[in-house]
Amino acid sequence: MHVIHFIRDNLKVISWILTAALLVFIVVLGVGRWQSYRVKKADDRLFEAQKFALATPEQQKILEEVADDYTSTPAGREAMMALGDQFFARGDFQAALEKYEELQEHSAVPLMKVAALHKVAAAQRALGKLDDAAKTYLTAAAYPKNLNKADSFYQAAGCYEELKQYDEAAKLYKKVMEISEEGGAKLKSEERLLWLVANGSISG
Repeated sequence: MHVIHFIRDNLKVISWILTAALLVFIVVLGVGRWQSYRVKKADDRLFEAQKFALATPEQQKILEEVADDYTSTPAGREAMMALGDQFFARGDFQAALEKYEELQEHSAVPLMKVAALHKVAAAQRALGKLDDAAKTYLTAAAYPKNLNKADSFYQAAGCYEELKQYDEAAKLYKKVMEISEEGGAKLKSEERLLWLVANGSISG
């Protein structure tokens, strides 16, 4: 009985709450469906781009559309990566850098985030911006979900070696040797350290 009285006395409030809840549900459902539509549309356009020969004007036009119009979708990020790689391959390192920076900004998936940071650093390195490249590699190394920190440190060390900052390079090569397994980056770091000692760049 008390419940009936409560409902009757607060009917307007209850109606408002139910209406608001319904509107929120409709909005959320609509946004979800719209996002699903955009993801599918982006996938379709990316698939269409892949039908053209690599790096043709026709393919590039579609990739740019997907990268610009569907930035928040996986296909959009894949298009950014493809465009960056195409620019890099043809020697347009500044255009590649801009596309990789855009990719890095919009990457939330850890693997893609680290890959994007490495791409940014590679373009900076190609442009002769070695100090920037080293810092970008170190940013990748500091990223908590980077599963291959050793390679990030190794690449940063290489940049410092090119800058003739041999002590900084050596410090990072030693860091790689501390955190990596046998072979791979660890072996390459040992070789670089031996070379730096052998040519007198650092003391033994």
